[in-house]
Amino acid sequence: GLGEIRSGNHQIPKITWSPPPASSFRPSLPMVQGLQDTIWLGRTQVLQRGPVSYYIDGAHTSSSVKACVRWFQEVALNEEKAG
Repeated sequence: GLGEIRSGNHQIPKITWSPPPASSFRPSLPMVQGLQDTIWLGRTQVLQRGPVSYYIDGAHTSSSVKACVRWFQEVALNEEKAG
């Protein structure tokens, strides 16, 4: 039947296994505060060198690249309004 492997005239039953569910993780308040206070160089960082602005982000996954694009669009729009 479906889900069985046949070897010659013998049927080998399909073995199914599911990993146990992960326990929920709830960061403590000091952990949350530490993450909020973290300065992560190379992540949505703007470097000013004279009249030139460098926008730096180490995005390396499709979701982080999308977040980087949103950040850059927001920063560029704010600069246009201020300029």
